Amino acid sequence: DAEKVIAELENSLEDDSEELDGYVILTSLEDAKCKEMMYNQLADEYMRAADECGILEGILEAAYRHEAEEYRKKAQIETERKEMYQAKVNRYDRIEENTKGCFMESVELRRLAKNTLDGFAVAFLDGEYQPDRMNLYRRELLRCIVSEDRWLESGINLYRQYLTEHVDFPTEEIEKIMDELIVKYPHMLRQLAVLNTYSGNDYQALLSELNIKAQMCALLQTMEGVQSVDIENTETYRILLQSDYADQAYTLAYVYEVLSQKYAQSFVLGMMANICDEGGAPGRIERFSNNSYWESANDNFGNFENQIIDNEDMIDTLQDQIPAGTSGIGIGLCQWSGDRRDALLDFYKEFVFNYDPECLLFAELAFMMDELGDCLYSADECYKNIPTACIGMNPSECARYIWRNYEKSNYEQDGDERERIANNLSELFLQS
Repeated sequence: DAEKVIAELENSLEDDSEELDGYVILTSLEDAKCKEMMYNQLADEYMRAADECGILEGILEAAYRHEAEEYRKKAQIETERKEMYQAKVNRYDRIEENTKGCFMESVELRRLAKNTLDGFAVAFLDGEYQPDRMNLYRRELLRCIVSEDRWLESGINLYRQYLTEHVDFPTEEIEKIMDELIVKYPHMLRQLAVLNTYSGNDYQALLSELNIKAQMCALLQTMEGVQSVDIENTETYRILLQSDYADQAYTLAYVYEVLSQKYAQSFVLGMMANICDEGGAPGRIERFSNNSYWESANDNFGNFENQIIDNEDMIDTLQDQIPAGTSGIGIGLCQWSGDRRDALLDFYKEFVFNYDPECLLFAELAFMMDELGDCLYSADECYKNIPTACIGMNPSECARYIWRNYEKSNYEQDGDERERIANNLSELFLQS
């Protein structure tokens, strides 16, 4: 009978400390499998990192190879643990059908387990699937991965401390940035920890690169649905480098790759034509008229004309010297002026902590998309319908519409020139 079978099974497993509980066994099996995979992945990752170290990076290579060896040992331990729990599952599966209930009442859970899908087993309790239970397990597994990777954990703590001390962001925003960095750039965080341990503070170049990545992560939080792009490895950049627009290739490729994630190609090419003719650079300050304000403030402002904003003190000085809403002075890709310039400067101060040219370019695209979308940071909402209005237009028609309604130039010849550039860009991309 069932009780006799259970008694015999318990006797055969008398060295086990586990209760006669299928849930415990299946979750333990899942845990062992996950950790085996995790340790092997970490070992592989550290070996790849060691192989990629240059001739002058002996410290990094030695540290990485040591870590790879340690993780391989841990993976072997988990392999043995996995095999032990798998043997228990196999033994329980040999019990007669009428006694399987003592293993686990959930038929669905047992089906998943037998089909090697026991990753889902941890989400079942009393035969019912519980998503919250699965999400909790996944979070715990991620925490386990971070805590097991000592260089990653050390790098996370180091860079979190750096951001806390140098960036005026709320704690929750810093944590969001760190979450993105852990997923996308763990190798950089590990390298930071190794260099800090063995080379003192000799990691400024790496820190500068990390700051750019962190800045991008912060800005992406304002751009729903947009992903960062490695511009120099895109076909768009290659096409533009071989065109008449080679001197603006990086900026225009960035505009194309980012805006194309949200808008139609005709609209994007029309916007590129306007930016190309505008001739602005991210963060650059330009005065394009001498009105009464600037005639009196010329001496003060002349110190900044045609310079690139590279710190928040410059923004504070500009805001002190330029009366709010004043026209005749533009900043950035689109030479935003008046109230829109003021809104852009405020956007800089809220979201930009790294005034690298690439970060400024990305910030201005984020600001542009806000003007064309939710208008959370913009001066007004009069631009949000422009992308919709351009639906069905060709690139040159989009260029003129954007010129008249977004750029708002006063010179008809500007609209003609932007139509011409849009036609050129359209032919360039169609030929490719």
